[in-house]
Amino acid sequence: AGRAAGVGGALGVWAFIVVRLGVSLTLPAAAPFRLRRSSWFAGFVFLALATNVSLILLTFHGLTETTVVALLAVWIYGLSHLTSRPTPAQVAWALLPVSLLTIVKPAFEILLAVMFVAMLVGVIRSTERGLAAAVFAACLVPGVMPFGPEVYFNGHLRLSPWGGRAVRACFLSRP
Repeated sequence: AGRAAGVGGALGVWAFIVVRLGVSLTLPAAAPFRLRRSSWFAGFVFLALATNVSLILLTFHGLTETTVVALLAVWIYGLSHLTSRPTPAQVAWALLPVSLLTIVKPAFEILLAVMFVAMLVGVIRSTERGLAAAVFAACLVPGVMPFGPEVYFNGHLRLSPWGGRAVRACFLSRP
């Protein structure tokens, strides 16, 4: 109850959950509609997510998984607008959600590295290079923020013990 009071009490937490679920249900449906122009396909995606039992159950258990789904939804929607010569807004829609995902789950650092390379090529090819480069750099700030304390306190760059365990568990697991 103490932490909930800091964000608006039970009503504030409830509003946050509703907004996050709204984003994680509507944006994944909007992206296929934009790509295929099919209301049926968009409706199918919406229903598949709205009836996903694990997503429904995780909504009442914690905020991490549904926040990941919402950020992935924003990222997919951003990718559906991406062109070969991205505008600064397209750079933000495609890179910022992935950068924020690295804060929620450190295992998304690998996806951030892939998006870094892809968007770097796009920014170089962009007609608005200066502004696109500034947006590119600003979008990377959340993704590299966890490394700042590591360099400051330990004097070298590496994943934190928590992030290292997450990456090992996701990518280096053994049967």
